[in-house]
Amino acid sequence: MSTTPDRLLRSEHDALRGAVDRLLGETGRLPVSDVVGAYYLAISLGAAVEAARRAGIAAHESRDLLDRFNRILHPRVARELSDAIQEQITRLQTQSHEKTRKETECEAGAYSRLREMMSTREFVRQYGHGMDV
Repeated sequence: MSTTPDRLLRSEHDALRGAVDRLLGETGRLPVSDVVGAYYLAISLGAAVEAARRAGIAAHESRDLLDRFNRILHPRVARELSDAIQEQITRLQTQSHEKTRKETECEAGAYSRLREMMSTREFVRQYGHGMDV
């Protein structure tokens, strides 16, 4: 029978592995909701690894997965978010003509997506700062 830290470690490991595999398989822009979910899973797995360490449970495979996330996925996400934000800002800045109601609604949606991306980028940056500690 496995212990609670062992089950938690395995559960979090499997969830993050699935998220990493899905995101690395994406060829276009990564969906913001998937990115945020993957970061929460990485944080959760980090906590599970620490709990396993305190319980004397080896977690080499999970540490390797976190390292893969930090080395490969994190830089890609940070870069893609910055690029997407810059593209959105440029697109919004070039739309200076008089607008119809529909165009105004579309622009409001674009600003909403921009705020979401900027918030996510800040979350990703904070995660990166935590990696440096």
